[in-house]
Amino acid sequence: MIIKKKKEKQCRQEMLKHKKFILRGFFECIRCKDLEWIIQDPLILKELWNRILVHDDDKYEKDIFDAYRKHYFPVNQQEKKKNEKNFLIAKKKHIENNDHHWQSRVNLKNEDFNIQTEIACLENLIDWLARGYQFNNRPYEYYEKHKDIINLPKKQIDFLEKCIYQGIDKDYIIKRRKNEKEKK
Repeated sequence: MIIKKKKEKQCRQEMLKHKKFILRGFFECIRCKDLEWIIQDPLILKELWNRILVHDDDKYEKDIFDAYRKHYFPVNQQEKKKNEKNFLIAKKKHIENNDHHWQSRVNLKNEDFNIQTEIACLENLIDWLARGYQFNNRPYEYYEKHKDIINLPKKQIDFLEKCIYQGIDKDYIIKRRKNEKEKK
C-alpha cells in the first residue's frame, strides 16, 4: 500500500510537471512574433488560455488516473501487464474527450475547419512544445517524425504546418539548416 501511494504521488507530480510545461509552451507561443497573426486575436487568446488552464484535467478522473498510473508508474510489472486493456481504454477516452489531440480531429472535414479547430490545433502545438521541453526536442521534430501517421484534413495540416514552420519553430529550423551547411 505504501508503494502504491508513492507511485500515485509520482504520477501526480509528473502530471503537474506536464501542466507547467504546458504553461511554458503557452507563453512561448504568445511571445512568438511569427505567431502574432493568430495568437493576438483576443477571442482566440482568451479561449486558448481557458483551455490551457484545464489541459488534461480528465487525467485526474479515477479510472483514467488509475490506468495511467499503473502504466507509467506501476508497483511492479505484473500490475502493468494486468492493466494493459484498461490503459488503452483510458487513453482512448482521454483522446476522444480532448480535441487538442490530433487523433480526435481526423474525422473533421475541411468545411468544418473553424476558429475552434484553430484553437484545438494551437493547444495541440502547445502540447508538442511541452513534450519537447521534457524530451529535449521541438514541435517540428515531433511532426516530421510522425507526419506520415497524422492523418488530418488538409486545412488542419496547412494550419499546423504554418504554425510550426513559419511560426514557433521558424528560427530553430533556420539554425538547424545553417548548422548542417557548416558541417558540410
